[in-house]
Amino acid sequence: MSARARLATFFAGLIALFGVSYAVAGAVVPDDAVDRWQERVEPAGDDEESMDHD
Repeated sequence: MSARARLATFFAGLIALFGVSYAVAGAVVPDDAVDRWQERVEPAGDDEESMDHD
């Protein structure tokens, strides 16, 4: 097996692994957990202290 074929097989497997992981995470993680996580995170532009460069 040539190096090109091995790399192609490796990257195809890696893409498949990420695709399956994404699908499983979408099925397993509840939507309310995502909503609660997004509520805790504040956008960087809303923080007044981040504008203070002293």
